[in-house]
Amino acid sequence: MESLEAVDFIGSELKITLNDGRILQGVLLALDSKPNLLINNCSETSIQRGHTNCRDLGLVSVPNDTIQSVEMKGEELDKAVKWKPAQ
Repeated sequence: MESLEAVDFIGSELKITLNDGRILQGVLLALDSKPNLLINNCSETSIQRGHTNCRDLGLVSVPNDTIQSVEMKGEELDKAVKWKPAQ
């Protein structure tokens, strides 16, 4: 099987941890060459002064230099692998 590329994960639900500790969750819609991420149906979770705050953001552009980590559920990875054609 061919190796996966970032574009293979478009349509997958991601959990993105930012450098400042905020967590974004949503569906990868697009990415550019940097790669900055465009996340749809995005929600943000942050912890401030011991309180967890959640809010819906909608469509969000996430600059690459603010990203600490990107995670996805195993089912989402399985879905990306199944869509990649074997050669």
